[in-house]
Amino acid sequence: MTDEIQATKEIYDSSKRPHPLIEEFLTLIKYRDLLYQFVSSSIKTRYKRSFLGVIWTLLNPLLMMVVLTLVFTNLFRFAIQYYPVYLLSGLILWNFFSSTTIQALQGMILSGGLLNRIYVPKSVFTFSALGTGLVNLTISLVPLFAITLFLGMKIHLSILIMPLAILLLAIFSLGI
Repeated sequence: MTDEIQATKEIYDSSKRPHPLIEEFLTLIKYRDLLYQFVSSSIKTRYKRSFLGVIWTLLNPLLMMVVLTLVFTNLFRFAIQYYPVYLLSGLILWNFFSSTTIQALQGMILSGGLLNRIYVPKSVFTFSALGTGLVNLTISLVPLFAITLFLGMKIHLSILIMPLAILLLAIFSLGI
């Protein structure tokens, strides 16, 4: 009888565990509804409390671009063709990186009480910050394309590489 019980017990073998990255990904899939709720509530609260709402996401990089373009082209007197597009693209990506990393850290700190009460994968908070950052980045790309077209800059097929660059920056932000 005890041999039958021993035979039915599963023996733990750490070599049969999937890679931790795969385990984390499967856990995120399992908690995808919670992740969606975190991202949607973060976006709703961000734009609901703001007077300008989504327009601020469009205006913030544009105003920064105008100020920096005026300073660098008039004060330092150098001429780079399509400098506003160059500057705005860097500002948008930097804003995405900095806001994503700051929100991920704040999410982990502010959710400490929740983590002590129930089981929630810690990566949900970082991925929700990433999702919020990606939504804001997508909204911020609208003025970038508008400025690009307004200045008469041609859009090349190299624009198809942009999602890959955003993906790499998102992975880097998660790593930080």
